Amino acid sequence: MRYKQVVIAFRALFIILILGLFYTQVIKGDYYYNLSKKNIIRVVSLEAARGRIFDRNGTVIADTIPSFDVCIIPQEVKHKIRLFKKLSKLLRVPVKEIKENYKKEYLNPFTPVKICKKLDKDRIIVLEENKLQLQGVIIDIQPQRFYPFERTASHLLGYLGQIDISRITKLKPYGYKLSDLVGYSGVEERYDLFLRGEKGGEQIEVDNRGQRVRTVGYKPSKAGQDIQVTIDIRIQKIVDKFMKGNKGAVVIMDAYSGEIISLSSYPDYDPNDFIKRKDDSIRNLLQDKGSPLFNRAISGQFPPGSVFKLVTAIAALEKRPSLNYKEFVCEGSMKIGNRNYRCSSRHGRENLREAVVHSCNIYFYN
Repeated sequence: MRYKQVVIAFRALFIILILGLFYTQVIKGDYYYNLSKKNIIRVVSLEAARGRIFDRNGTVIADTIPSFDVCIIPQEVKHKIRLFKKLSKLLRVPVKEIKENYKKEYLNPFTPVKICKKLDKDRIIVLEENKLQLQGVIIDIQPQRFYPFERTASHLLGYLGQIDISRITKLKPYGYKLSDLVGYSGVEERYDLFLRGEKGGEQIEVDNRGQRVRTVGYKPSKAGQDIQVTIDIRIQKIVDKFMKGNKGAVVIMDAYSGEIISLSSYPDYDPNDFIKRKDDSIRNLLQDKGSPLFNRAISGQFPPGSVFKLVTAIAALEKRPSLNYKEFVCEGSMKIGNRNYRCSSRHGRENLREAVVHSCNIYFYN
């Protein structure tokens, strides 16, 4: 009796299995086939080199250099823990940090997982010497922004940072994504569309386990456009040197062409800190009461001083043109009410033209 019940149970399970296979392969076969075709291709993004920025003499003041990242291809690694320990010893990085980076960056079996970023050449050489023992480990070379003059012309150049919500809303139609780096302030922001370049990509075919089968297509990345500005970095270095310890701005302009030769604002900052993502340095910049990220040359509000004498002169001449020949005597000071207003010198009798030349306060008080 029990034997018959067991046989009936097995037959029932077998029939259910047959019906399940029939439903999956025959009735839903086309659905799963089309679904598999859609998921067979994966795209791996290739970063583009950012365009360089030159000064008026052709000196590179914002460059792109190779950055070395260590990556692991999950599908090629059999013993992860053993590999993590080897890498920890070679790179002088804690195993815990490697594990955390692997877990955070993991996407799928065929996409390289970055475990260490922006390594120096010494550690890269060590990895190359031991690469036969490091199955599934590759060195990924990525373009990285570099400012060779560090703090010099920092406000003019600006810096790079990860795109924020307000910018992605505006720039999404131009192909920007949340993971992209964009320019903040200065030339980097104003000409970001020209400097950023065009990303490339690699299409690969994978099997049902996500394992790489073959490369289907490849599109190389396209570097961004180079830009030349009117700044003379030699003069800029001199100005920045004399600005140290002060708070203010200096702008040197070619009076004939209107070209800006130097633009300096102090306190300043090193835009390389944002590329290296030095959290302590960035936090100090944001908390600094001197506001080093504030560009005083173009955003500061200052009293116009003697420049406003020209506005006063034009207004007076429009009202009464004969004032062009009117003379006043400058004795070096002028008392108005209880206050004594001074001039830089005792100019004597002078007309409007002479008063503009000498920047005479007393003439314009009159």
